[in-house]
Amino acid sequence: MTTPVTKILTLVMISLCLLAQGCSETPAFDPSTQYTPESLAQELAFRARTVPLPTKAGAAKQKSAVSVASKSASTKPDAKDARAASAQTKKALATTLDEVVQETVDKFSQVNGMAKADIAKKVAASIANDASLSQSLKDEIQENLTRLSSNL
Repeated sequence: MTTPVTKILTLVMISLCLLAQGCSETPAFDPSTQYTPESLAQELAFRARTVPLPTKAGAAKQKSAVSVASKSASTKPDAKDARAASAQTKKALATTLDEVVQETVDKFSQVNGMAKADIAKKVAASIANDASLSQSLKDEIQENLTRLSSNL
């Protein structure tokens, strides 16, 4: 006959064995999940199709929106607005092509084993060969990539 202490010890040992099974190996990361210049170019092309191309009227609206935002930032914020702003934890989505390209350039540092200038060249070449983009969109992306990657 088994004693209650023996039963408890048996349960503890079984529990420890079950819990320790997942602790023996370190997780292996799949290298296909890392960024490459080609994957960055695909992401850039996809995201670039979702934002409107800048126009002269759109640029004027954007400048006026920036000036309005800077004026409203200089006024004393309401406590309710401060709480709402602090509650936002997600980064706002890019709404312009400049922002989309800037976010892509920011991800260059996540590509392992390549210089940022080489990454920019490969992304630009992939964008130039992308048949899903209009020529005007390609030109705008190329211009932004050249401007932003010149600082690398």
